[in-house]
Amino acid sequence: MLIKFINYERESSTHLHCKIGKIPPRLINVNILYDDLQKLTKILKKDGYELAISTDDISSYYNIPITECQFSKTEILVKLKIPIREIKTNWKLFQYIPAHFKSNNSTCIIYSEKTYVAVNKINNEHRIISGIGLQHCDPPVTDLCYIPKFSSDISLTPKCVESIFKNSPLNEINKYCYFQCVTQDENDDTIIKQIGIHTFAVTNPQPTLFISVFISVTLTIQRVLPISWTTLKSLKIIHEEQKDKMFFTNLTEILNHDWKKNIPNFHINKQIKDPEEYFKEIVLEKMYTCICIHQIDSFLVVTLHYIVMIVIHKCF
Repeated sequence: MLIKFINYERESSTHLHCKIGKIPPRLINVNILYDDLQKLTKILKKDGYELAISTDDISSYYNIPITECQFSKTEILVKLKIPIREIKTNWKLFQYIPAHFKSNNSTCIIYSEKTYVAVNKINNEHRIISGIGLQHCDPPVTDLCYIPKFSSDISLTPKCVESIFKNSPLNEINKYCYFQCVTQDENDDTIIKQIGIHTFAVTNPQPTLFISVFISVTLTIQRVLPISWTTLKSLKIIHEEQKDKMFFTNLTEILNHDWKKNIPNFHINKQIKDPEEYFKEIVLEKMYTCICIHQIDSFLVVTLHYIVMIVIHKCF
């Protein structure tokens, strides 16, 4: 009876780990995995690849979903998809988080879908991850990040983010990036967006807004302008450097009040209190309503196979 209970517990644990895509440690212990990874390392090195996760951190392999299992009456097939990368690569992932800006009575933002920039810190190579690529790289939804060599997104978003990240000339940025603005006569909504661990972007702050903290700290408040709205056409920005080293004591001197004439922008000037009723009315009455819109001119994987007999003997 005790042996049956132990076997049942072992099988239940194995099924549970396989169900969530993780290595069943009762079948593949640390010693077995370590030896196989050492053999794999020698094979990969000949082709210019290496393990993305070092064997010194072998416990991480048991915490990520890299496992597929197939069960039969007498055997269990365990497949491990081991993440690998090219030798001499060290990727760092950045996410583009657009902030809102207030211009007179309009709230504007550089339109962008979710996009990441993967940068190889060794040679500064970068790759854009967006669109369908987010299926394999979207932290924290995905534990691992597959970095494609080429972007399959044909929208303007990757080009826009790439031109901003590369600090391209302003005329090139304007080819791919445009501001999406909403104009409201009585807009007193404050927009707060977190762009760092302890950094927040506050748009349209009201006179009644105040910040309270529970401990004694010094708060740094900076007013930020998008470079497209300035008269500075040749400003060079290094993304890794601290931005607080670059500041102006008078923003009015560098502000381009006529930025809408030169920068592509998309404005909505009509307030819609009830969008559902609004569009229903259009359909029923077949009326066209003008909304006043200004037209805008890696890692790879290798697979290890384990065939485990139900009697828990490993077959080679």
